[in-house]
Amino acid sequence: MERAGRTTRDGARGRCRGRAWVALAATAGLLVGCGGGPAPEPSAASLPGAGSSTSPSAGATRLVTRTVATGPAVSGRASSYSRQLQGRPTTSGEAYDERRLTAASRTLPLGSLVRVCRGARCLVVRVNDRGPHDGRLMLDLSGAAAKGLGLGDLGTVTATPVREVRVRVPS
Repeated sequence: MERAGRTTRDGARGRCRGRAWVALAATAGLLVGCGGGPAPEPSAASLPGAGSSTSPSAGATRLVTRTVATGPAVSGRASSYSRQLQGRPTTSGEAYDERRLTAASRTLPLGSLVRVCRGARCLVVRVNDRGPHDGRLMLDLSGAAAKGLGLGDLGTVTATPVREVRVRVPS
């Protein structure tokens, strides 16, 4: 996975973190609203180089999914959900599953994707709930997300809103 960009840790910007998350949420909301859902899978005839080569290995490409940052990276504290919430409904209506890579955010739109990094470990989570209810925290992470980041109950992470794009790469 890719590492997030520059983080803001100085005291002057630390006071503005709330405003940064509001701007981050507004940016993500605009991008989610403009997206119109996932991109349709291209047909074999519309792919570049389709039918132009007789050898299957010449010019072979494959379709991969990459994440692209859609807003600034914001650093803050994150915690992990309680295991007691397993199976209970989230704000999005789905049942909380600690084995999925999900998160709760007070400001980001439901369904948005966020790349969360802690040191060299990064992963992409989907926002499906509102929280955390402790105003000092930025995100609540599912059990799998917290474990994947090496986060115990509480820690500092860097979060960047992202979107997925499908690109062709050489095989």
